[in-house]
Amino acid sequence: MTFRLATIFSRICLILLLSIAILSFIYEYRSNIENVGEVSIDEKGLSLSPKVVYHTKPTFNKVTEKLKVKITQDNSSTYELQDDIDLDSYTSLYRNVYRYERTHAPGLFANLSLQAGSAFSDQLRESRKSYISGILPEKDRPKSDVITILLYHPFYKGGPADWKFGLGMKGFKDANCRIDACNLVSDKSYLETAEALIFFTPSFYPQVSIPNRFPKHKRPPYQKWIVHLMESNVYGWLDTAKYAGYYNWTMSYQRHSDVYTPFGHYEKLNSGETNFDESFNHATGKTKFSAWFVSHCDTQSKRSTYVSQLKEHIPVDIYGPCGNLRCFGHEKCHELLQRNYKFYLAFENSFCIDYATEKVWKILPLNVIPVVLGNVAYQELLPPNSYIDVRNFSSPRKLAEYLIHLDKNDAAYNKYFQWKKHYKAYVDFGIWDNNRFVMCNLCESLHTQRNRTKIYTRPEFHWNVDAQCMSAKQFYKNITEVNIV
Repeated sequence: MTFRLATIFSRICLILLLSIAILSFIYEYRSNIENVGEVSIDEKGLSLSPKVVYHTKPTFNKVTEKLKVKITQDNSSTYELQDDIDLDSYTSLYRNVYRYERTHAPGLFANLSLQAGSAFSDQLRESRKSYISGILPEKDRPKSDVITILLYHPFYKGGPADWKFGLGMKGFKDANCRIDACNLVSDKSYLETAEALIFFTPSFYPQVSIPNRFPKHKRPPYQKWIVHLMESNVYGWLDTAKYAGYYNWTMSYQRHSDVYTPFGHYEKLNSGETNFDESFNHATGKTKFSAWFVSHCDTQSKRSTYVSQLKEHIPVDIYGPCGNLRCFGHEKCHELLQRNYKFYLAFENSFCIDYATEKVWKILPLNVIPVVLGNVAYQELLPPNSYIDVRNFSSPRKLAEYLIHLDKNDAAYNKYFQWKKHYKAYVDFGIWDNNRFVMCNLCESLHTQRNRTKIYTRPEFHWNVDAQCMSAKQFYKNITEVNIV
């Protein structure tokens, strides 16, 4: 009897162990399966019925096939064109690893040095909770080789309807986009046929009854509604609760956006492109210490308070309404800065993730060291050793001591310009500086994700202050001797 009970007990344990192993395997396997669904239309617009399906292999049509060939010609064999949306999948391009859909205009600068560190990875994983995505049924997929993009609003009130890019297909060809089969229009007669509608958020002010200001046509299943935002969440004035279920893509400076439109980028120089002069002393002729050009004094980041503490230890010349100095015209101000100053305070007005604006990108090409303040993983965005981050110092006094050290030591000061031997920085501030990068990336992203769609059911993840921004009290907690609240 004892032997028989032991045998039964052993078999039960074996069955339990096998069951646990099988369940673990299923769990691990299903963790790589995406929650996608078939597309349907209701009175509100596009919606998805969640349904688990397996990932599909990349597919190529005759437009994207050209891209596949071009990739091979560019010796970027590790670059993979993906037809599905898997936030845990990354592709390797040269020395850096980052996800294909999160690069901006990769066709124009395949040697882009945007690094995807832990901060970027965390954003992608969190972003996955904010939407549901799906594969378009064959019958609902667009048939044309050319994608029509409708600019539903001008760029800011009174701005150009073509966003300074040019309507039609010419702009994409002139910009040398890797995929240029896109047609840019602003005529509302394309509402029912365009594959993408871009809504520029400032055009929704005031934010009351936002859904009532959307177009009322019956949306084709393949049509993507894209919300474009370049303001920080603090000053974006978006009532996010009213956006749930409407938008398919985001287009902003946030790296987890579907279409990444940063304020700037940097590229690795090809062999022989650099004209960096090793013997040049970037401190030569500079007679002043630091400058700050600022127009908004009372901001969420409380940057003026930090500057006040910094000024107790070093001289800071403040230009604009928040100071007593004046400078008119960007070019003249930059000439003044480059000629006279060693440091520039590139301080953001709010502490939102990835919000690194033209304040820093317009300084990088100059012979001035930017001192940055923002809730940004600068080590993943800016050229290596090209800036000084206030968060690396326990107080404004400690920061000042380091800046004084650099001011007195030309060799140490010049090390902050060594990156220019290998990279070049560009300003991409909306349409005003470099809109071809934005439009090329948009066109390519639409083509490579053409047979898929997604809907943001929790848009607050992208635009709410609590989700994407840090309070001044939290930011300054360990980097000031006097509390800033």
